[in-house]
Amino acid sequence: MLLNTDAEPDLKTGFVDLFNGKDLTGWTPRGGKCKFEVEDGAIAGTCIPGSPSTYLSTKREYGNFIFFLSSSQNLCVFC
Repeated sequence: MLLNTDAEPDLKTGFVDLFNGKDLTGWTPRGGKCKFEVEDGAIAGTCIPGSPSTYLSTKREYGNFIFFLSSSQNLCVFC
């Protein structure tokens, strides 16, 4: 996996925030039964042992996007 460490660009014009920082409006879990919630303005996922992989995705399809991710040391992506 290649990670970009460049500074975040100014994206005030022409872009839409997909996450409102308050709740999971516009998002839906897919696959397993893992739990997703908002904690301190961030999306937090909790794995459930024995559950298949669960993915959180938007209800709408988007194109031409820039994906930013901030994570803690407990990051579990594609696990």
